[in-house]
Amino acid sequence: MRGAGRPALLPSDQRGVRTSGAWSGAASCQRSAAPPANLVVWSIGAAAATDGTRPLQAPWLSAPELPPRRMAEVSRALLSISARMPAWRPLLKLPVRFVIPAESAIVSGCEIYVPQTIALGEQAFHSPEVLEASLIHELAHTWLGMICEISITDDGSGEWNFTLPSGTAQKSVRSVLFAAHFAISCGRYFGTDGRLIQSTLTYGDYARDCVGLCRNDPTLTLMGRYVWEELNEYVEAAAMGG
Repeated sequence: MRGAGRPALLPSDQRGVRTSGAWSGAASCQRSAAPPANLVVWSIGAAAATDGTRPLQAPWLSAPELPPRRMAEVSRALLSISARMPAWRPLLKLPVRFVIPAESAIVSGCEIYVPQTIALGEQAFHSPEVLEASLIHELAHTWLGMICEISITDDGSGEWNFTLPSGTAQKSVRSVLFAAHFAISCGRYFGTDGRLIQSTLTYGDYARDCVGLCRNDPTLTLMGRYVWEELNEYVEAAAMGG
């Protein structure tokens, strides 16, 4: 993540407001109907059933793909992001299945147990800026989630006792890392003073608070410490105007 020659987007997981029904649990989705204080909520780690399946996978696997008209808009948005952030081009080429969320209030979301699948609701297409923010956010989660498949960021022994800057409580340290990561990724693109979708929170403040929350957390693994140090470096550089 350091320097102009390195991708500013770490290879993430998911995002959004807690939902009810089939799209809740391990999935994270952004809902437009939620109050601003609850716009970014994480829910990671649904237990597997005895047969090895995870019940929340089904609606994501069966969700219909975006129609061609919307996929054309996604392609244009990815090209726009690539033009502005050339270092991200390899990351943006990750094969992703784009689907329609089951609930109309969902702006965007992804599911840790269904990798490389991103849901984009109609409201994600409200404007080019909203679509770009949604794509950067979800792709950041997707990449960090893939890193976690290789080497997990925490040992799983910690309590779910963190409260995110959005006010969402009972989150894990892993959730905090993912939250910091997406905020930094979006902040790199829109500026640290840019605001989260439908929120008064800025990317810079959100990232700084998340990094501070898990500073010196004893449950972070070697990979978790590496990710935290990378994120903290960006937060400190932003504070210095770098």
